Amino acid sequence: MTPEQIETWAREANAYADARLSPSFREHDSWKKFRDTEFARLVAADAWERAAAICDEMQEHYAGYKDTALLNGDVELSNAASGEPRACEFLATTFRAKATE
Repeated sequence: MTPEQIETWAREANAYADARLSPSFREHDSWKKFRDTEFARLVAADAWERAAAICDEMQEHYAGYKDTALLNGDVELSNAASGEPRACEFLATTFRAKATE
């Protein structure tokens, strides 16, 4: 998370609050809570997306590991490793769904 990302999220959260609540409420606690909630949502969405990206990398790793085992004639190891890529894909999909909530 960079300072630039934080500034961007803060601007987006302000714009989101302004678009949904009257600007005359800008100093009102409701507007601030609404803005802060949106800012927290943007930060959380970034965290979920980062987790999904890690799962994508793990999926590629495990898929390569499974294929290497198969190429080396180790069918048992290849079969044992066949679930990991699917699990990583499932987790990445789940994390991305959480990012859009």
